[in-house]
Amino acid sequence: MAIRCAMGSPVIAKRWEVETSAPPARPSMGVGVASMQTIGEVLTGLLVYGGGPTAVAYLVFRFLAERWIESKFAAQLETERHEHQKELQELKKKLDSELSKIIKLQDREFSVLGEAWGLLHDALGKLNAIVAMFQEFPDLSRLTDEQLRGVLGSSKLSDAHQEEVRVAQDRNKRYQELLFWYDLHSAKTAWSRYRDYINKNDIFLRSELSDSFKKINGLMWNALVSRQVGQEANDVKFWVEASQTTHDEIQPLLDELRNKVRKLLRGDEVGEPA
Repeated sequence: MAIRCAMGSPVIAKRWEVETSAPPARPSMGVGVASMQTIGEVLTGLLVYGGGPTAVAYLVFRFLAERWIESKFAAQLETERHEHQKELQELKKKLDSELSKIIKLQDREFSVLGEAWGLLHDALGKLNAIVAMFQEFPDLSRLTDEQLRGVLGSSKLSDAHQEEVRVAQDRNKRYQELLFWYDLHSAKTAWSRYRDYINKNDIFLRSELSDSFKKINGLMWNALVSRQVGQEANDVKFWVEASQTTHDEIQPLLDELRNKVRKLLRGDEVGEPA
């Protein structure tokens, strides 16, 4: 009852309110530190709630160490990323350069192959024409003078050689003799162009292809020489020998070379570039 009367006084009520109110709860050390975001907050918390100098120094050191480590790690990561990017660029540049060289070499090789194949067939065609055992010629002895002039005029013979045929006792023999030397000269010229081109450009060919082209080249020359000797010696044996060389030796090599070139054009390997 006395209490109720006392509380009727404003002063006593105020005092009672102060004395009976609960003291503020003291936050735990762990919760306070966990919620702090800056070093200032950490220090303030320690000073307010009684943290000692050792604890302050430790937390300052820990805070600064973490920031320093994070900074160094980020810098190192950026440096490594930059170096890695630089290495990738150098590798790409090197690969692009090597790829460009390979493409240029292949383009050059295909170009040489096409030209060499054409020259080979041109030379081989002329060789086959003069080593063939059966050849056809017009029978000049049955022609009139006007017909003879027409045949000779459309031939390879020069005007002087045409006149030789017209006045020859055996027109057919003389015509065939002269025509052979024209054909032989043409065959040798074609062979020479083929040989020179292969010798000049074999560096761009794979060794296996280059060897095949050169082997055929040598056999063609042997056949040309045999045919010429047979003509000069009037010995059919050399003529037969030249014909057999083209049929038994050159043709199989030509078929083999054709298969190699086809494989290369399809993308199959036939040997590394020389």
